[in-house]
Amino acid sequence: MSDDSDQVQCTYCGKMIYADSPRCPKCGNYTDGEGPYQRPMKDGRPINRIYVIAGLLVVVAFLLPLLLALLEWLHK
Repeated sequence: MSDDSDQVQCTYCGKMIYADSPRCPKCGNYTDGEGPYQRPMKDGRPINRIYVIAGLLVVVAFLLPLLLALLEWLHK
């Protein structure tokens, strides 16, 4: 009997499949890791989602004052 630790997400359809499976049983694509569900990688390891979300919030925090100033300037 196997547990959930030996399963990975198919990078094409998102279904959980066994890590040693060469093809996804649901969509039939090979598990090459190039599908739309591929997670961003850094040094061969997936980037934690919290860092991606934090980065986006920092970008929004810097751009929001600029956009508000631009809107105020255009409104005059």
